Amino acid sequence: MDFSSLYTEKSYALDITGHKAKGRTIEEKADDLDKYINQEVKATQSVVVRAYPDKLKMTVKQYRTLAKQESMLHQEWEGQEYYLYRTKYNIMEIEIV
Repeated sequence: MDFSSLYTEKSYALDITGHKAKGRTIEEKADDLDKYINQEVKATQSVVVRAYPDKLKMTVKQYRTLAKQESMLHQEWEGQEYYLYRTKYNIMEIEIV
């Protein structure tokens, strides 16, 4: 049976722009941001299961902090560049605000 026609949830962005990374070094701040993103994505599945976010909104400072993390991906496809963030739950396109 195909229930795809019953799916009505719209995709959405996970906005982390308000999170202040903790830590003294860039590595500690990047680890804190990474943990926060994973916690927030996991939380979307806690009580009421929702679709995973497909975009990740972050500030330029947050992007620079995370730039060297393994979770950051850069892909080119059909002449377009994509900046992605991978968690153990999903992959999201990065949107810098």
